[in-house]
Amino acid sequence: MVSYRKELDGLRAVAVIAVILYHAKTSIKTIPFCCGGLFGVDVLFVLSGYLITGIIREQINNNAFSFADFYVRRAKRILPALIVVLTVVSAAAYIILLPEEMIAYVQSLKASLGFYSNYFFYGEDSYTAAASVYKPLLHTWSLSVECQFYLICPAFIWLICKYFKRYLFLLLLALTLLSFFSAVLLAPGYPSKTFYLLPFRAWELLAGGLITFFVPGETAFFRRSVGAGLAKIMPPLGGGLLATAFFL
Repeated sequence: MVSYRKELDGLRAVAVIAVILYHAKTSIKTIPFCCGGLFGVDVLFVLSGYLITGIIREQINNNAFSFADFYVRRAKRILPALIVVLTVVSAAAYIILLPEEMIAYVQSLKASLGFYSNYFFYGEDSYTAAASVYKPLLHTWSLSVECQFYLICPAFIWLICKYFKRYLFLLLLALTLLSFFSAVLLAPGYPSKTFYLLPFRAWELLAGGLITFFVPGETAFFRRSVGAGLAKIMPPLGGGLLATAFFL
């Protein structure tokens, strides 16, 4: 169902570069070059939802799913890089930050290690505030969102597959729409809440999960839903939409 696809690694790289260009505030003759680059985070959420949901569904279908194995694999993938980043940043913070700033940094460090930094930073300034430049671990909010999703997703899919497997797609679709419309309705009045918190980001991860029903491995579902001609059009159309979002 979900095998290694190098184009997804390429898409991940494009998304990361877009985020970097956004934060670097790159411009060409005073015209912002990648003013929508933060949209790369949304792309990464969709990719993560696609891969995780696909892996879980495939293992459940093969009677090979194990909660312990799933979480061990996630830990092996996440923790080494996270620990390296936190170690390097902490060493720099110890040298650079003043005592009051160091206290705030340590609090954010604990939140990052506990994978609740999205809630921690939600309680502070908005993401785009000028003060955010001085928060070295602000970027860990997105990892916390993903890890919270990893905590809930396996149990949910396992339970649905055990008792209501034929309705899995419809239930995921219902949750996706609920999360999406909640985010849309609340974003004008509560921009930080819909930016940082999982309930309002879940639709992106769940949308990735829905895509697993449309890959060629799901032959019957795929053929009913996506014709051959449309399947050829979708990649360049998707690439064009992403480029539009990044640059406009």
